[in-house]
Amino acid sequence: MFRRKKGAWRSSEGGFKDHPPPPPRSKFNLVWPAACLVLLLALGSSVNFCRSACDRAAIEPSRRVIAPSLKAEFQGKKLVFVFSTGRTGTKHFSSVFAGKEALVNHQDEADLVSAKEAVNKFYRPFAAKNDTALAREFLAEVKLPMINSRLQAADAKVYFQTGHVPLAFGMAPILLDLLGSKTFAVVRIRRDRIQQALSLMALGPESEDPWSEDSESLSRRWFPRPSDVHVRLKPDPRVWNSFNRFQRYLWLVDDTECRWQLLKREYVFDHLEVQMESLLQLNGVEEYEKIAAFVGTGLSPRESIHARDNSIEQKGRDNVKWVADEKTLRFWDEQYRKLVGPCVVNQNLMYKW
Repeated sequence: MFRRKKGAWRSSEGGFKDHPPPPPRSKFNLVWPAACLVLLLALGSSVNFCRSACDRAAIEPSRRVIAPSLKAEFQGKKLVFVFSTGRTGTKHFSSVFAGKEALVNHQDEADLVSAKEAVNKFYRPFAAKNDTALAREFLAEVKLPMINSRLQAADAKVYFQTGHVPLAFGMAPILLDLLGSKTFAVVRIRRDRIQQALSLMALGPESEDPWSEDSESLSRRWFPRPSDVHVRLKPDPRVWNSFNRFQRYLWLVDDTECRWQLLKREYVFDHLEVQMESLLQLNGVEEYEKIAAFVGTGLSPRESIHARDNSIEQKGRDNVKWVADEKTLRFWDEQYRKLVGPCVVNQNLMYKW
């Protein structure tokens, strides 16, 4: 009984013979493994590219189809924001405007995120580095869903946020992109420049100003800094360092106006401009009625309208008094105007003192 030898083959003549030597390799035999390796590497790169693209899409909501879905969810609704520096009566607004038609809120940014956390984790990084992906993620996945759920729960169509924070940090263009011009609206509130600067200074001591070196000040003063990407007035660092505290807050007031001029020229949306002093006149109720009509809500009783509250006292902060007479303040203002430089709105429009 014969057994087949391992590695042997059956001959046509019968029996088994040792396996013949392999034929010489052709050029094809030498090339095809390399070709396969190149093909595999190319496929791997494609997979990695697709995977990295998906990863970017997961991090950057702008690459996902979120804007159309948000626009659909907010169709027929109106979200009204305030464009100001703060200290323009916006806290008072949250108690003046009321009614079943609209939800009025001062500065809730999210159900599970405090306003301070929203400023420090989302708004400031966006303003400092133009981190659009981070801002869109917060607005599209946290803030706007919160607003929508509240509107649905109250069966309301209008949401009025009276706080200055989102637009102060340059969020208006992103909100417009996510919501559309039919949903997004703005109330622009101005105040006398000098009085505005003094009121902002009164929030606390100089060590708490947002441009100080104290990191805690960033948590207490929700204002942009001259180094932020979205600001329009860009004084030279030497000029900035020469400004006193009052002049730096004048800069904040003027930069806010400069950014507003850019926004309303670059984008189409409903807006109403209000001078705070007009609300304090004998016919101030008529001015409040104009705002209520624009927003789409009612007004509290007349007594509540005239009973102004002071958010500094409510927050338990020291009301720091700035000791300077009017002549000195105007001199500092004149000095500041000569140094601050122009407000460049766009290529065709520039404001300067």
